[in-house]
Amino acid sequence: MSFDFDVISAQFNKKIDNFLDSLSYKPDALGIAVSGGSDSLSLLYLINSWSNQKKLKIIILTVDHNLRNGSADEALYVGKLCNNLGLQHKTLLWGHEDIKGNLSANAREARYKLMQDFLPFGAILITGHTLDDQAETFLMRLRRGSGVDGLASMADQTNLSFGNDEMTIFRPLLDFERQTLRN
Repeated sequence: MSFDFDVISAQFNKKIDNFLDSLSYKPDALGIAVSGGSDSLSLLYLINSWSNQKKLKIIILTVDHNLRNGSADEALYVGKLCNNLGLQHKTLLWGHEDIKGNLSANAREARYKLMQDFLPFGAILITGHTLDDQAETFLMRLRRGSGVDGLASMADQTNLSFGNDEMTIFRPLLDFERQTLRN
């Protein structure tokens, strides 16, 4: 797919609008997960160009896992971009003392939990997962020896539960290749 922001934006807008129209309720807000990587920055610019006809509150969230040098600078960079675009931004910090087991899985769970705790009840979290993430997830699960059910791809919509709380995650960029979005 060649780069044409207007075409990509129109596809994105349609996907978001169709998703919101399919819900049985009106969410209080949309949380937009933006790490500072190219996928999530594409999501940031696309959500900024979205018409938001339902007048939903948009909250950009960055999680600083504090696991590598420069993570705070990346969160600050996203905050500055959001400020320039007139979007609300919040950096969430993960206090990761006593990590046991799989660091990546722990960080992913903590990231979703932090965002859910910050967002108003009933908010939808939107992530920038792409077609490339689909392929990477499949290969990672295959390498781990997952069965057929474990090899299923990421869905556009997922409900995650944390105790008694549930959060809906929507992935509107799964049809797009990472390089297309970078362009």
